[in-house]
Amino acid sequence: PARLELIKRRPVVILDGGHNEGCANALSDFIKKHLKNKRIIMVSSMMADKDYPLMVSMLAPLAEKVFTVTPDNPRALDAAEYAAVLADVGVDATAYASVADAVSAGKALAAEKNIPLVCLGSLYMYAEIYDFLK
Repeated sequence: PARLELIKRRPVVILDGGHNEGCANALSDFIKKHLKNKRIIMVSSMMADKDYPLMVSMLAPLAEKVFTVTPDNPRALDAAEYAAVLADVGVDATAYASVADAVSAGKALAAEKNIPLVCLGSLYMYAEIYDFLK
């Protein structure tokens, strides 16, 4: 669970709780190998005390659009701040107030563009996303 976990097939929705360099490498390699180098839609959150600029640099080239959220944790990176970091490297990013709204928007865009939705960056939002999508 929460490690490259396929949740839905139409559109493809993958959950990954990875939030460090090793996880970002694994996710990037997986996307390039198994998703045929497709760009993805992402729903993502991060902890402010993690090396999120490194994660952004590794995953941004794969992202068509990112919906950011603030996880329910005192260490959380604010969704608007995270979206601004993504925008600074040329990624179309929008901050959302709730996980449900971000996932709903991400799933709709993934279906419209026929590309995968990958939800990543924090195990703190895994249960909320999983429950919402199931």
